[in-house]
Amino acid sequence: MERYFDAFLYVANWGTNILMLRLPAAALSAKAAKAYFRSDAASARVKGGNTILTFCSRDEEGNEEIRLS
Repeated sequence: MERYFDAFLYVANWGTNILMLRLPAAALSAKAAKAYFRSDAASARVKGGNTILTFCSRDEEGNEEIRLS
């Protein structure tokens, strides 16, 4: 993520969903991002001059059918 991708999406049928976005640190500072992202569901970190935002949701029930059409 830090080096090769700007976006990452992971969707699992058991309820785990992860979205990661890489933004230039000039567009969003780490200090500003960390003020809003303080939980397990959303976090921010800085690596290599970029701010990486991570959004995660976990549905304990799972068994959700996902259609991408």
